[in-house]
Amino acid sequence: IRNMGYKAVRGDTWKYIRYNHLTGMDELYDLRRDPFEQRNVIADPAYRTLLARARARLDLHLAHTEPGATP
Repeated sequence: IRNMGYKAVRGDTWKYIRYNHLTGMDELYDLRRDPFEQRNVIADPAYRTLLARARARLDLHLAHTEPGATP
């Protein structure tokens, strides 16, 4: 889908959403504890390491898939 307002990536137990034009509104969900994505844990210090990994995974994916990207 083109021109979405966000980019997202997920693992087996989590989902990370980065909004293109909404600064400070990103989301991180622990899908084991919250399968319906009701509690955004992005600011929870317990998820700091997971957040860093999720951001890195999304950045890597985008580096290989965005128009003009060079793998």
